[in-house]
Amino acid sequence: MVILSTGTAIALIVVLFFVLVFAIITVALIGVIAFGVTYIRRRIDAVMLKLDPVIAQTNETLDMVNDLTGKLGSQAESILGRGDVLAGEMAEKVARTADIVQRCITLPLIQIASALHGLSAALDVLKGKIGERK
Repeated sequence: MVILSTGTAIALIVVLFFVLVFAIITVALIGVIAFGVTYIRRRIDAVMLKLDPVIAQTNETLDMVNDLTGKLGSQAESILGRGDVLAGEMAEKVARTADIVQRCITLPLIQIASALHGLSAALDVLKGKIGERK
């Protein structure tokens, strides 16, 4: 058996007292942390219960938007395809109309103008010859 002096015994008791106090404080802090974690977990679960319907509705809305976007895209492509066809048909009709105008209106007018110019020149020559005879 070891006999301790009074000062050593008091120092040992003080150290053991502080170790015991720190152990109690540590256990209390661990308990508070565990309680805090449990409380936060419950709050997160409550928030998740409220968010689940919102997330589900958001997913449904996103799916609907994706579907509508796809449909609009295909309709836009269809309209563009029809527009290209119509533009091609219109260009062909304009070309045909220009050809018809060229053949039926412009060409005969040029021929009439040429004939009138020729007659005018002939009349000028004839007038010149009649003027020489006088």
